[in-house]
Amino acid sequence: KQPKNDHVHSVKSLVISGNEIDLVTQEEWKLLCNYYDEILLARATPSHKQRCIKEMQSNGYVVGMIGDGLNDVPAMKSADIGIAIGSGSKICLQTSSMILLDSNFSYLINCIQNSRLCYENMRKMMLIYLPSSIAAQFVFLIFNSILATPPLLPIYIFLWISLFLDFILSLGIIFEEPEENLLIKGARLKKKHLFDLRILIHGFVYIGFYVTFFPILNFFLYFLIYTDLNISDLFFTYKNNQLGILNYSSTEFFEYLHTAQTVCFLTLVLMQTFGNLFSSRTRYLSSIKTFPILKKHRNIAIFIVFLIVIFTTHLIVYLPYFNRAFDTRPVPLIFYPIN
Repeated sequence: KQPKNDHVHSVKSLVISGNEIDLVTQEEWKLLCNYYDEILLARATPSHKQRCIKEMQSNGYVVGMIGDGLNDVPAMKSADIGIAIGSGSKICLQTSSMILLDSNFSYLINCIQNSRLCYENMRKMMLIYLPSSIAAQFVFLIFNSILATPPLLPIYIFLWISLFLDFILSLGIIFEEPEENLLIKGARLKKKHLFDLRILIHGFVYIGFYVTFFPILNFFLYFLIYTDLNISDLFFTYKNNQLGILNYSSTEFFEYLHTAQTVCFLTLVLMQTFGNLFSSRTRYLSSIKTFPILKKHRNIAIFIVFLIVIFTTHLIVYLPYFNRAFDTRPVPLIFYPIN
């Protein structure tokens, strides 16, 4: 950080000896930590190194300590991450959290970049799971349990969505390249968790709305188009489902119900693949700038998982064997342009 005072504006680096460290006050440590870009310790003992690390941590920095000998062990334990040289002592290797096998410091840059990319991609993967596996299914259960509507999805489809659909889609996110230069970003704060309020709102409210709303809309829309039932006829009728509703016998009603459930299921899959998959893979840039066929952001895995999900979904919808296994029915073609 650049110094604010004019008399130290040009100072960026500082050399300080071990004897001088003992004389530095708390106020002076704030100056050292925040005003200087580089601090070089000379003739420092293990206690001096340990104090420097603790002072940096108290000023909000994430500290890594690189060492190769016994005298570096206390400082490595105090640091947020201890990094040992591959040729270092045995106790140093045992104490460290990371070992540089060939003592090449340039690998640290790659480690930082890859770890930040892993963190970003894991947050994107949460946006795949939250809308359909949690938000949508939670709302569906509310309709079924509180509003006493017929089940919007069969139980086997619930399991298929959670165990297969979202898992396959998230595999495509793993191979995403960085959207921006991750090395210019500051270190992530310790209090910033992988799952936070921002991800919760994004997954539940923003994406979860259209992944939940349109499947429910098409579920009731099917009954309006293909039956004489009104939407109000489907509420608070759970006990009457086995006996039929209005002029429909239980067999006729359940045939319509299975088709409506399949329409709801197909709509949810299309929302996840065409909408959520391509929107969640980018968090800082537009989807157009990061389209997966562009050279800088190319991700062939996105198209592979997309085709796998679409293919398996249509097998479940249209093959008689899977119709019997999942209680699904072929979806009328009119619902494809509606989706």
